[in-house]
Amino acid sequence: MIPTSATTKNPPVSVARLLALALLTRLFTDTSFQIFFPFLPILAAGLGTTPIVLGRLLSVQSAVGLLLPFLELLALPLLGCPSLFICRWLC
Repeated sequence: MIPTSATTKNPPVSVARLLALALLTRLFTDTSFQIFFPFLPILAAGLGTTPIVLGRLLSVQSAVGLLLPFLELLALPLLGCPSLFICRWLC
């Protein structure tokens, strides 16, 4: 007999393990984003622009990341999905 998802038992995951994974993920994400700033003047010189312009572009990137959930709601009617819940189940 082939075990199905109803008969297969998953081992419990401890809260400490989930917390450690979340903290490591956050550390990696923050470090990968912040490592860019010390090299901003060098990259700006290579691109022929100022560090202020590149800093503003990073600000725009962060702002767009904050606005994406709202932009998703605006895009749903264009995709033909009547609601977010239905679209996630259909796609």
